Amino acid sequence: MNYNLSHITTNPIVLTSAVLASIGWLVTFVGACITHLHGASWWIIVYEFALIIAIYLILTRSLFKQYQLVLLIMLAVSIAMLTQLIEMFVHRSDQASQASAAGSCILVIMQYLWVFVFGSSEESAIHRSIY
Repeated sequence: MNYNLSHITTNPIVLTSAVLASIGWLVTFVGACITHLHGASWWIIVYEFALIIAIYLILTRSLFKQYQLVLLIMLAVSIAMLTQLIEMFVHRSDQASQASAAGSCILVIMQYLWVFVFGSSEESAIHRSIY
C-alpha cells in the first residue's frame, strides 16, 4: 500500500483538524513532562498519540472504509479518557498543568469534529459539505 497524502492535504477541514490535533497533543505532552505526571495519565497520552498516528495512516493509505467503525470506537474511548485527563489537569494549580488542559481541550474538540466527519454517511449533508 502506498501513502497518498492528498486525502489529507486536499481537504481543508481534515487538514486543519489534523494539524490542530497534533498541536494539541504536543502541548499536552510537553505540559505533562513539565508537570512530572505519573501513572495512568501517561497511558492516556500514549493512547492519544497512537490514535492520531492510526488516523493519519488509515487516511493516507485509503483504508477508511475498512476501519471506519474501529476509528469511531477508538475516538469514543479517547473522548472519555481525555475528559478525565482534562479534569485532572484543571484541578492542579501549576501553569504546566493548565497548558496541558488547554492542549487536551484542543484535542478533544478535534475528536468531536472527527466523530461527525468520520461517522457521517456519504449521503449526509455533513459528508457532502466536507467532501
